[in-house]
Amino acid sequence: MVPDIIALAKGLSAGYFPVGAAVMQDKIFDVIAKNSGIFGSGHTYGGNPVAAAVTCGVLDYLKDNRLVQRCADVGAYLADKLQTLKAHPTVGDIRGRGLQWGVEFVKDKTTKECLDPQLHFSQQIQDEALPRGVHIESSFGCNRGQQGDTLIFGPPYIITENQIDDMIGIIDETLTIVEKRVGIED
Repeated sequence: MVPDIIALAKGLSAGYFPVGAAVMQDKIFDVIAKNSGIFGSGHTYGGNPVAAAVTCGVLDYLKDNRLVQRCADVGAYLADKLQTLKAHPTVGDIRGRGLQWGVEFVKDKTTKECLDPQLHFSQQIQDEALPRGVHIESSFGCNRGQQGDTLIFGPPYIITENQIDDMIGIIDETLTIVEKRVGIED
């Protein structure tokens, strides 16, 4: 699936400067160009030369250092290592791409029934992992905004395979601790 229009922001400048953009497929651009020819999106700070220079610098760095390819390569390693977490009774799904992944926790792997929201399951994992050196984002409400516990993995582009091994080892360990605490064991 390829989107027709994408709204971009922070990542364009690597967070160094406020910038945003809208990118569209030629078929969308052509319709606009053939009609009024105007894409009305002007703003007070639009076209800021500093923002443009920062964005160009970030894009050059990404290209020159092959960081997109690196994310794909290291992301494949991360994806493989995340699969080891499936041995846990609470891991219901692992999904993602590149270096952006989510691990969803469930009460029942077969039915994908959600854990009791009162458990704050993913938050407990986050709280256990932090003192062990892993800062991971917990998320709640991925199932219709009402239920669903998820850990979101979004490590920096510079993460190494050894660091991924350490991170997954710590998450595996903390997951076991939290499962035992809430009374869920194999």
